[in-house]
Amino acid sequence: MWYWWLFLSSAIFNIVAIKAKPVLKPIEYYATIVTCLFIAETFDRWTDKMENIYGFFKEHIMEWQTFVIILGIYPASAYLILTWFPYGKPWLKKLQYIMVWSVFSTGFEKSFHLIGYEYFSGEWKITYSALFYPLIYSMMFLILKFVRYLINKEKAPS
Repeated sequence: MWYWWLFLSSAIFNIVAIKAKPVLKPIEYYATIVTCLFIAETFDRWTDKMENIYGFFKEHIMEWQTFVIILGIYPASAYLILTWFPYGKPWLKKLQYIMVWSVFSTGFEKSFHLIGYEYFSGEWKITYSALFYPLIYSMMFLILKFVRYLINKEKAPS
């Protein structure tokens, strides 16, 4: 199997992320991205190992290619989603933003599936992913809100 799309995707996401001007505090990025990565990986391992619904590359095996996705694509894409979010804009703009990323992510996932990087077994379909992405991205911003709450709580006098 050729891994050109995997490496190209990882490189593009990371180059764009490095060039993107940060709008959040480093701790906000770190805490939000690491928490989301933990949740995503827990869910992905559960769907692969426990339920055998979908996974990356080979069933029930965690190989180096999966680490490229986990460490090369997930954090960089999460950074971009957090950086370009229309903070301070009306909720409709925020909803549109989440939907645009959801459509992009569904298409990106579909490309991984077509190339053979991702497999669906059992009842999972790409449409389920399309339905989950808005929830996942909304949850990311709830996690950011919680991180900000913890930061502000730390600053408040006891």
